[in-house]
Amino acid sequence: MRKTDRAALPHHMQSPVLLAQPMLERVLSSFLGVLLIVFVLFCAFTQYARTEPARGELAAASGFSAVVAEGSGVISEIAVGAGQSVAKGQPLARLSLPQLVSERGDTTVFSLARMDEALRNIDLQLAEHRHAETAARTQIARIRQSAGISSTAASARRALTAQRQDVALARLKGLETLATEGIVTQMAVDQVRVQSMQLLQEAADADLTINEIGRGRDERVAALENRIRDLFQSAQRLRIERLQTEKQMVDLQARQAFTIVAPVAGVIAAISVRPGQRVEAGQRIFAVARPSARLTAVLEVPSKAIGLIEAGQRVSLKYDAFPFQTFGLRYGRVSRVESASLEGGQVNTTDSRATDRKFLVEVVPEDDVVVAYGRPRPLRVGMMLTADIEVERRSILAWWFSPLAAMTGRLG
Repeated sequence: MRKTDRAALPHHMQSPVLLAQPMLERVLSSFLGVLLIVFVLFCAFTQYARTEPARGELAAASGFSAVVAEGSGVISEIAVGAGQSVAKGQPLARLSLPQLVSERGDTTVFSLARMDEALRNIDLQLAEHRHAETAARTQIARIRQSAGISSTAASARRALTAQRQDVALARLKGLETLATEGIVTQMAVDQVRVQSMQLLQEAADADLTINEIGRGRDERVAALENRIRDLFQSAQRLRIERLQTEKQMVDLQARQAFTIVAPVAGVIAAISVRPGQRVEAGQRIFAVARPSARLTAVLEVPSKAIGLIEAGQRVSLKYDAFPFQTFGLRYGRVSRVESASLEGGQVNTTDSRATDRKFLVEVVPEDDVVVAYGRPRPLRVGMMLTADIEVERRSILAWWFSPLAAMTGRLG
């Protein structure tokens, strides 16, 4: 407004005009500005963590001793339960193997019956051999006793004949002296000489009888001893045949069913079969873990989350047996990350399962007990759990601007 114009105005309208902002708007603007600054600072310093859940179970740090089926068959009996302590060699289950069936029925049962009958026949033959051997030895004793009596009698007669021969020879000698003097006749001398020769023949016959008694005894004893040897050799063959038949029976029974035992002392960590279930050779049916081993949570982590997991990272654990809503979260630290997936091999791009590959991650729990209702409850091998693994951490502000950064990177 020009001065001339201002002078033409009335006096009360010639004062200057002041534009003033209301106080409420000023306070509100300041508050909103401070709130915006606080919000930006909050987003800049507040961390956002993205976690990936993974299922797993508690295992022994030194690993399991897997019990596998040695052949195909059906589990007829399970003698232990999960979490039960077992000793080395303790029976765990019984596996019945498949049997062949013919028109006569079960071939295994038929074969076992035939082998059992063969064993009974062998036992009967062995009993007959023992009886025959005993009879032969008794007969040998009797032959020796009889021959000894006969030989003694013949020896006595031989001794008596020898004495009579000595007397006859002495008489003959005396008569020959008398005959030279003419006192006795030559006929008397000849008679005594004949008598002496007869006695000599009797002595020879006695010696022959003694020899015949000994030879007859020896021949009969030798024949019986040969019989005993034949019986012994036959019995040995029968015993060998019996052992072979018993071995065949044991092998056949073993092929029919056998007992599965614990390879080591420990705790039954897992039972993957049930009675009546068919299993194949090499299939894992039990897992035994040593109770003194340190517990480890073995997790199966999907491939999309494995890249940012590293050893020493802290992980939250949720045990199925102890719901975290009631007993709280538990924690552990990653001890090992497998470098290969469980499936392994080459990736098949046409297979939809390629996106489902899993990697094993081992986590050591910070505590081996959970306090439940005022009592410490130990963690057990085989307990199932869910782990929340942190795979990404950044500020909310960076998270907001990440699409813009990604777009800038693509444009650049």
